[in-house]
Amino acid sequence: MADPADEQLIQPLVGAIPPSVVSTSKMLKTYSKLVAVLADYARSDRTDATATAAFEKKIRPILTDSGCGRKAVSEIVEACSKVSMPSPASKLDSKEDDKDVKAAADSMQNLTLDTARPKTDQADGAPATQKPKKAERATVKSKTDSTAATETTSSTISKQSSLAPDAKDAHLSLIHATSQESRFYLDATDTASLEVDLKDVTITLAGRELLQNAHLRLKSGVHYGLVGRNGSGKSTLLAAIGERIIPGLPNGLKILLVSQIATARQAAESEANSVLDVVVRSDLERTRAEAEVQALNAVLEQSTVAEDGVRDAVLRLRLRRATDRLEEARKIAIKRSGARGALARKDLVAAEREHEEAKADVERATEMPLDGSWTEEAAKMLLDAQRLLESVEANTTEARARKILHGLGFSASRIEGPYSALSGGWRSRASLAAALLQPAHILLLDEPVNYLDLPAVLFVQTFIKDVPHTVVTVSHDREFLDEVTDELIILRQSSLSYHSGNLTEVEREKRKKRKHALRQQEALDRKKEKVQKSIADVAKKAKKSGDDNKMRMVKSRQKKLDDRWGLEVNAKGHRFKLNRDLGGYHLTSRGGVEIETLDSEISFFFPDPDDLRFPGSLVHMEKVSYRYEGAPKATLRDVNLTIGPGERVALVGPNGHGKTTLLNALTGKLTPTAGKVERHSRVKIAIYAQHTIEDLLSSCRAALAAAGVSTAATSTVDAAGLGKKKGSVAVAATIPGTTALSHFLASTDGRVDEAQARAFLGQLGLKGRTADTVLLTGLSGGQLVRLGLAEVMWSAPDLVILDEVTTHLDADTIDALVRALRSYRGAVLLVSHDRYAVKRIIEMAKDPAATGGGDSDDSDSDDDEDDGADVDEDELEPHRKPGRTYLVKDGTMRLLERGMDEYTDSVVKKVLGGSGPV
Repeated sequence: MADPADEQLIQPLVGAIPPSVVSTSKMLKTYSKLVAVLADYARSDRTDATATAAFEKKIRPILTDSGCGRKAVSEIVEACSKVSMPSPASKLDSKEDDKDVKAAADSMQNLTLDTARPKTDQADGAPATQKPKKAERATVKSKTDSTAATETTSSTISKQSSLAPDAKDAHLSLIHATSQESRFYLDATDTASLEVDLKDVTITLAGRELLQNAHLRLKSGVHYGLVGRNGSGKSTLLAAIGERIIPGLPNGLKILLVSQIATARQAAESEANSVLDVVVRSDLERTRAEAEVQALNAVLEQSTVAEDGVRDAVLRLRLRRATDRLEEARKIAIKRSGARGALARKDLVAAEREHEEAKADVERATEMPLDGSWTEEAAKMLLDAQRLLESVEANTTEARARKILHGLGFSASRIEGPYSALSGGWRSRASLAAALLQPAHILLLDEPVNYLDLPAVLFVQTFIKDVPHTVVTVSHDREFLDEVTDELIILRQSSLSYHSGNLTEVEREKRKKRKHALRQQEALDRKKEKVQKSIADVAKKAKKSGDDNKMRMVKSRQKKLDDRWGLEVNAKGHRFKLNRDLGGYHLTSRGGVEIETLDSEISFFFPDPDDLRFPGSLVHMEKVSYRYEGAPKATLRDVNLTIGPGERVALVGPNGHGKTTLLNALTGKLTPTAGKVERHSRVKIAIYAQHTIEDLLSSCRAALAAAGVSTAATSTVDAAGLGKKKGSVAVAATIPGTTALSHFLASTDGRVDEAQARAFLGQLGLKGRTADTVLLTGLSGGQLVRLGLAEVMWSAPDLVILDEVTTHLDADTIDALVRALRSYRGAVLLVSHDRYAVKRIIEMAKDPAATGGGDSDDSDSDDDEDDGADVDEDELEPHRKPGRTYLVKDGTMRLLERGMDEYTDSVVKKVLGGSGPV
């Protein structure tokens, strides 16, 4: 960190350095070195040539790293030597000098990397001198290492989203990516191909390697599902692709990441803008084209407008286009390095030149060449803009936006209502609508159906299936992911593997292959054991009789066993041939059985509740109604529900139709307006609320604030989830309630000691430093869900209520939760839009990946005999009967005879026009 006193001292010297150099130095984290060198120079005798020479020697490597060439460095040193520095005494005695320094610092903070426009940082507004301007030009030059085999680009150079430049995302600043580069990549990135094919991709997050020499391949028009365990780097990979942090991505590809849309840009919209306006305007390219068409039509359609008026309109549009090109060139240049970085900086220089020429043309009203007219130029520009609008179907944009918003659950009044009135959840839906509305070659969706109800989920599901371009989806909803996936990408052990089919199909096929491989290995082991026994018997007899022939036979058999033992047939079932089936160098002459190594198993255990002393239902609701004060009608009407010990009940239905109110009435938070709620006198009820994660984060921030610890001081470590014990982070970790362990101990009111707490959290995946050092604000969503489950399940409640508990969990963790809840002997009330979770936890459906899809050779009865992965759940849970699923809609509740499938079919018919199963 730079010394604040030094920063105050060097402000006059910083004013002599181009703002782009200072900004780049800050982004490259060499700013503290720059401050130290400038401070030493400010305190020295700057009239001495020796001091200036020493200053140039120290500052040259810093400026070179920031992109300055030799000439630019010399000009900056010369400019610094001419700066008049106030004496220390005058700085202490004169308040006016302090004001001047502060004003200079404020003016520097307001400057950005926009060095293309003429500078007006002098008091009288006159342009800056030529020498600093040349230095600014020099900053876009970069050294090219012709021997480099890899191109590296780091998001620390560009912390702002390409689509939302006002967004400050600390997570992106920690991502660093590399990929294979050769001289051919200079041309490959400018190709018209709509595919991505990059080798040796390596991605690190705050120094932790998430991908290592992976092959990133995205084929045009293919819909991918991206899966991996929590913390493996799925969201980071999508961010690296969406922000173009990975070098080698084709320039012509339009890549859209949902999280980039509508965050800062929508927040900057006028409060008077409706939700529809904000979503429609999210496509900046189309919005610019519409503005150009409107401006040019206004000029060309007025016969009274003179040629000068047409000229002014054309020149202004040229300047706007040049400005857009400059901004895009700057974003590209600042993210690239190596050979491509040099070319990008040359392009930036050309863009700056075009921008300056366009601005000069506007100021001096350039005359049209003799071979044309301004009207013809305006007509040409109008035609270009109209062609762009036709290509994106601009005339149907508003209608498509309304359809998407309606499908995501927006009512007509909310669509026309102000965007500023939306809550965070509805703004997320608006962001998703903006992403689905815009045309893109690659659409990246990170948990797009979080907190969406089933009608909205099915709408997004159908919409994605109809998208003609490449889509990459990350989702915790297995059935949704299965429906939108053509090929599956598995992020595992820092590598990417590609499989045809969806998650369930791939898991089923992998289990079949593993079972077959285990059987093969078992057969080989039995055969080898017999051969070894035979060799031992013959060797024993040969030694006893002294038969040399038999001893030679023993050695021959042993040599054959050692060298040629393995599979006798290849993968196709044909006889094994060495030259065909085992190319390359190997230690044996036969192929072995390849058995895939499984990830460490995720296993949850929840203690079962004790039997109640006397029988009876746990909760009984009879004709319960509830009406909020001032509401025109009741939120709940005549609800009847009885839950007995060990029973399974699911509540499904659209958002806002009374499920939360029903839970509050059941748990006693609300008193019914009519009807009665009876609870067993000894029943213990625990609830995992929908907003548990937000509550955990709020409690952590409140604890830090109460202790006087700034959350900003720990944000860098929290963003990476590292929790290193240093500085304010170590102090914060000692505050009760700020880590998983301390929060859990506080929630148990001293009824659990630290050893028991560590054991319970550890079996949920919160171990070691993750439990006692990392702040809650540094835990991932999946880890916070596990902490919330620990709070709910440690006391073995008779009835546990789980509201959207699968959100943020990966597929393996959801399966572990399913197994734990299926064997849990307490009653479970599940509120969820996740069809897979409802069917498996409540309705006791079999694992679709384990049933073999009805194949006769993959029945459940013998799956577990070989690999231990597919347990016959009916044998483990003979006491468990399928539960009940209720639909809560319009304040009423009814039993679904066919369970979740019945609700899904009804939504498909009503919302999606009866197009059949989704």
